[in-house]
Amino acid sequence: MFSKTEILNLAISIEEAGIEFYKEAESMVNQNLKELFKFLQEEELAHKNIFEKMLQGLQDFSITYKDLPDDYNEYVKAIGQGAVFKKIELHEKIKGLSSQEKIVSFALEMERKSIEYYNFLKEITPQKNHPLLDQIIAEEEKHITQLENMKKNLR
Repeated sequence: MFSKTEILNLAISIEEAGIEFYKEAESMVNQNLKELFKFLQEEELAHKNIFEKMLQGLQDFSITYKDLPDDYNEYVKAIGQGAVFKKIELHEKIKGLSSQEKIVSFALEMERKSIEYYNFLKEITPQKNHPLLDQIIAEEEKHITQLENMKKNLR
């Protein structure tokens, strides 16, 4: 069974991967995308800070284990592996993106996977944590809209 600390550290890792991606990708794109990626870096940093505060106040963060799938550990691992890239893997992935459209598509994929993980967190945490997670999910959904619009403009 994953601990509360491991689950929150995974959320922090997701945000760190986003920061790294947007920072590195920023040097590969036009000015409009640079501005968007800079903004998204700041958003991911704010989300990371929220999860770090949750981690510091861990006694207020409890996981409810009711209605969890039997293969809980595999479920968490699969979501986490899909949402988090190690820095080396991320660097290699970015180098392999040959166009701005592919960079934006990869950013969209990362944002969608982070939403999947945060929805998972909502399933296993008490109701009192839901407004904060809903806020983060809503912000990630805005990122998707912004990236989708930018992708349309690149076509």
